[in-house]
Amino acid sequence: MGTAAGAGYSVRRNPAEAGREAALKAKQQAWTEAPYFIFVFATVGYSQQVLIRSKREATSREPLSAVRAKE
Repeated sequence: MGTAAGAGYSVRRNPAEAGREAALKAKQQAWTEAPYFIFVFATVGYSQQVLIRSKREATSREPLSAVRAKE
């Protein structure tokens, strides 16, 4: 069994919409409904709590690591 990976992004300004859209794109690209691990990159322009919550809702409760970058 191989390793599958997916990458998703969003240009939406609303953090809830952006988080959900990026997570769903990544899941679709990886051909999986239940990823084993999620790695998130985001800018400080988003509410981090809202962004992560929306990613969690779109991907369940898999282990997550997040990085915040300055604009």
